[in-house]
Amino acid sequence: MVVLRWLLSCQRAEQGQNLVEFAASLMILLVLTFGLVDAGRLIFVASILQASAEEGARAGLGSNVTDSQIQAAARSHMTGLDPAQTSIAVARPNASTVEVTITYPYVFMAPLVSDLVAGGRVPLTSRARMISH
Repeated sequence: MVVLRWLLSCQRAEQGQNLVEFAASLMILLVLTFGLVDAGRLIFVASILQASAEEGARAGLGSNVTDSQIQAAARSHMTGLDPAQTSIAVARPNASTVEVTITYPYVFMAPLVSDLVAGGRVPLTSRARMISH
């Protein structure tokens, strides 16, 4: 009988230890998972910005196209982003070249990742240049 009680008390102690180990490993696993999700979002946003800059530069190749029309063309391709937070600059280095630069503040969602980056924000910049012949 004494041996049975001793075995049961050991089993209860191991259950508590298992719970602590699970909690510690779960925290690490969640941080890694949310970090990967944030990395995927970062790549997604960078891809959207690049496509928008290219579309704006492509729209600027027409004759008599204003900067506001180029900016509107770039903003129309920003699916899933807040166009109000973007900064779009249009430059024309010469008569046949249009360059569009878009800057967007990316905000991290994962708690630990956002704490590692100053302010939890990273400015993403995409630039596209089109030359007409």
